[in-house]
Amino acid sequence: MKPILIELVLCSALCGSTFAAEGDVCPARLETRQSAKAPYPYQLVSGDGASPLMGVTFFDGDPKDEASLAPDSEKKAAGRTESKWKFAADDKLGTFVRCSYFGTSLQLQRRLVPTPGMCAVTYDDKISTGGLPTILKITCK
Repeated sequence: MKPILIELVLCSALCGSTFAAEGDVCPARLETRQSAKAPYPYQLVSGDGASPLMGVTFFDGDPKDEASLAPDSEKKAAGRTESKWKFAADDKLGTFVRCSYFGTSLQLQRRLVPTPGMCAVTYDDKISTGGLPTILKITCK
């Protein structure tokens, strides 16, 4: 497993009005537990329960309305891509983030409060997680 700059296991609540650390947006890993009934003659083997962060989606309003946002800009350099999203502070619908994890269909989502002016996600184009470039850093301010 390649290191990620985000070092949180559980999603923490924001303190104050800024997004101080990458973990404030999406935790690097999501602890999961799965259960199943193995058909005969198979037996279940438990794997690593921590799923690494694989994707980030920003939404204009509640994600149930499916208004996901494309990046406003992308910059590629030295095998990395930085995607930036800009948000209006006075948006009544709010800005939401959904965090997707490799090896599970479970996702985390929440409203970003207060609404940041922008978020940037830096990807390593040379290393993939679930077929997507690995997320190195998420910054919102």
